[in-house]
Amino acid sequence: MIARTTMLVASGAVLFAMGLANAQEARVPDARPTPSIEISETNEFDEHLLVATVTLDDEPLEGVEITFAAVRTFGMLTLGTEETFDDGTAVVDFPEGMPGNDAGILTIIASVAGSDEIAGATSTRELKSSQTRPDGAQSLFPAALWSAKPLWPLVAVIAALVAGVWSTYLFVVVQLTKLSSKETRS
Repeated sequence: MIARTTMLVASGAVLFAMGLANAQEARVPDARPTPSIEISETNEFDEHLLVATVTLDDEPLEGVEITFAAVRTFGMLTLGTEETFDDGTAVVDFPEGMPGNDAGILTIIASVAGSDEIAGATSTRELKSSQTRPDGAQSLFPAALWSAKPLWPLVAVIAALVAGVWSTYLFVVVQLTKLSSKETRS
């Protein structure tokens, strides 16, 4: 019995020490340098392009893989992945025809994955979308619970189900109240 208790205490101490060591490792700051990313747009050769410039200590980084993405309602849409040129720039096509938010703003994100030499970095920029939602755009989007034009029959069914559940709770409470009042009279 004492040997079993000693083993449990020792294994608990070992697990605690391992957890403490992992917590210490998590607090160690990343010694790798973090690059900076600047996002811009340009028109070259009749093409609308997104440009990300990656620098480290004001020097361009060559051969770094950049992922471009656009923020959408339910996540991010990857626009492309490119390696930087000798001047630290990577280029992808601007997402023509992609509507922005209600104000016509499209949020673009450029990110660099970390490696042995550099830490990961991300940059965000809001750009004017090439396509804005016209007035009455609600009719263009499908009816859904999260849209501006919800499916009213579906909303009514959900409301009826919730009302049914709560009426059942109310019925049970009333029955319990009647039952307890009968028992106190007896």
